[in-house]
Amino acid sequence: MDAGRSGGTADALRSGRSGRKPVGVQIPPPAPAPRCRSVEPRELALTLDLQVLAHLRGFPEELERYANLVKHAHPRGRSACALIIHRPGPRGFLRRLCELVAAGVPVVTTWEAAALLGVEPPQLLEMVARGQLPPPEFQEGWRIIWRRQAVEGWKGGTAAGDVRE
Repeated sequence: MDAGRSGGTADALRSGRSGRKPVGVQIPPPAPAPRCRSVEPRELALTLDLQVLAHLRGFPEELERYANLVKHAHPRGRSACALIIHRPGPRGFLRRLCELVAAGVPVVTTWEAAALLGVEPPQLLEMVARGQLPPPEFQEGWRIIWRRQAVEGWKGGTAAGDVRE
């Protein structure tokens, strides 16, 4: 190559005689500032997991299992509740509880229902065996989940077909 020719190309580019069209660049405007503080996905995961934990009083095995999942899920930014829901397997008590809580359904479990009705858990289980309470969303032995509204309605006497002593 000729040294003179290569310098001429550089001069032609500098002078604007290269024949290339200028390229415009548009910078998009900044996103509008949020009016209220948005909730981060990690905060939602933690909130959901805390809601599930609150329902596990009286279920030590489930509480231990769920607490271990929370410890392992949150450093990765995940929810233990979501892990249980999306993991293949049987639809047991913990999974159904997670599904209902994640769907925003207010629920009560065996011990919560007993406290709400002012009875001891064994007495509540006797009432369940006699069919005196509204039908649960889930029942596996003494692991029972009701919609809160159904239990409160039964307590207030507004549930249709309630059976009382």
